Amino acid sequence: MMEFYSIIVSGLPRSGTSLIMQILKSQNIPIFEDGIRKPDINNVNGYFEVDRVGQKIKTDRGFIDSIKGKSIKVIAPFLDNLPNDLGKYLVLFSSRKFDEIFKSMEKMIGRETKVEERRGLILQQSRSLDMIATRKDFDLVQVNFNKMINDPLNEIQKISKKFDNFDMDKAIACVDICQYNNRI
Repeated sequence: MMEFYSIIVSGLPRSGTSLIMQILKSQNIPIFEDGIRKPDINNVNGYFEVDRVGQKIKTDRGFIDSIKGKSIKVIAPFLDNLPNDLGKYLVLFSSRKFDEIFKSMEKMIGRETKVEERRGLILQQSRSLDMIATRKDFDLVQVNFNKMINDPLNEIQKISKKFDNFDMDKAIACVDICQYNNRI
């Protein structure tokens, strides 16, 4: 396995990033999270987040030092805040059908998403992927949430290729069709 400074799990909110974090946890890969956001009905296995991560990775070098060798969730808009002078990051980028993302967000916030919000999210994903392509310090693996639910083996194999001693059975066990909410 190539040595990475950190493993970054990214994507839009509600795109399946927490599932990827669960998969990494099943492999005993250290997870960096603060535990502030607790599991709930929308993510019964947890969110694996760090509060204000975008600001912390941009301004707090001590914080950046603390994520070395760990996996951390950094949603798409904040990826470019990662310093580019520390070595390679493995970026596991989760995508999902946009209509499902919007439906899931609406359920969480208790209102319909506005057309401008939807356009903004679609544009954000495109901009993030374009930016990733320009960063020599990002090693990208794209993971499709919808495909992972329907065919976990093929999607998880994309991730497993980056690790030694990856236990596919443990990883596949993380994919729980019962937790596939807001399907379209």
